[in-house]
Amino acid sequence: MNTVNLKDQIGYWDIYYKNNNVPLEPTSFAKYCLPLIKKKSNFLELGCGNGRDSIFFARNNISVHASDISKTAIENLKKTAPVSVMKNLKFINEDFTNFNTNQYTENFQAIYSRFTIHTILQDKISKVFKWSYNALSDGGLIMIETRSTKDPLFTSGKGTLIEHNTILYEEGHIRHFMERDELVSSLIKEGFNLVEDTESNNLSIHEGDNPVLLRVIARKNN
Repeated sequence: MNTVNLKDQIGYWDIYYKNNNVPLEPTSFAKYCLPLIKKKSNFLELGCGNGRDSIFFARNNISVHASDISKTAIENLKKTAPVSVMKNLKFINEDFTNFNTNQYTENFQAIYSRFTIHTILQDKISKVFKWSYNALSDGGLIMIETRSTKDPLFTSGKGTLIEHNTILYEEGHIRHFMERDELVSSLIKEGFNLVEDTESNNLSIHEGDNPVLLRVIARKNN
C-alpha cells in the first residue's frame, strides 16, 4: 500500500517551481514532436511545469492548453510567458489525472506528456490514457516521454519502492518507471494505434544526467 497523497505532491511541485531553477529552453522532445503537429492545432500539455515546451509550441502557432497541478507553476507561467505567445496559450491549474470526459467540449489534435506520466501512480495511468483517447479528435496523437525501467536511477537504490516500478523519494515526490511493453500495451488497450516507440539514452542529457527514456507516440484511429 502506498503512502502518497495529493497534497504532498502539490506541495513538492509548488516548492520546486518556486525555486524556479528549471531550464527555460524547449526540450529535445518538444523539438522532435513539433513537425508532427499541424499549425493551429488544439494542443494539451499534461503537466507543463515552467512552461518551456508550452511556450515553444505556442510560439510555433499552435493553440496550447498548458495544465499543471502546481498553482505556483501556472502563476509563474502567466507572468513570464512572452506577450507575443499569449494569444496561443490557455492555462489550467488542475490535476490532469482527474480530468473528466465532459470537462472540455473541444477535442484536441495532440496531447503531450514529457516527464509527467512517471509522476503518477499505477492506477491513474490507465485513467489518463482513457480520458486522452476520448479527448482527442480522430487522427489525434498522444506523445509521451518518460523514464524507463532501464534507467540507472531505477536500480540506484535511492528511495523506497511503494508499488509496481514506483519509487518514493525523501524529497517527497514519486517516479513511476515505465516498462516499454507495458506502456505500449496500455495505450493499445485504450484503442490507440502505435506510431513509433523508442527506448534509449542520449535523448535528454542535462547536467550529467543521461536517463534511459521511453518515447512513445500513438494515434487515435487513422
